[in-house]
Amino acid sequence: MFLYTTACRLGAAQSILWKNVSQDCTVIEIPATDTKNKQPLRLPLSDEVVRELRKQFRNPDRPVFDSTNYQEEWARACAKAGLGEYNEETHRKTGGVRIHDCRCSGAINLLEAGVDEGLVLKIGGWKTRTMLDRYNVVTVERLHAAMEKVGKYVTDRIAVAGN
Repeated sequence: MFLYTTACRLGAAQSILWKNVSQDCTVIEIPATDTKNKQPLRLPLSDEVVRELRKQFRNPDRPVFDSTNYQEEWARACAKAGLGEYNEETHRKTGGVRIHDCRCSGAINLLEAGVDEGLVLKIGGWKTRTMLDRYNVVTVERLHAAMEKVGKYVTDRIAVAGN
């Protein structure tokens, strides 16, 4: 959930220690040494993530997120969700999504939720709009929703001008 809502890089998420989390679990401070762009990141968290973090035992020098064997667990979870296949005998996956794809989904979720692009750049740790564009995958459904939105806007403007 953390990766999906924040677009955080997996490496940065793995480096977060409990001492980087506020006492009430509402903010994570990622030091510059743990970010790809070498900029510190202060990340307020959504209520859902806060609730999950508050359930965990906190040891200041231990990682917040356990990534032990995440690849196999991720492959199983994807297969269970119908995203690719996982062979229990060979421990191989085919198709599906990578855990890094949560970064892309996080960027899209932030933008579709109406978060300002400048803030999305900050949250995701991107320095340039070009990098954000790489993660902001456009689908036919998203284009259709945008055109519906602009259609309503234009119709409303015409109605106001006619009055």
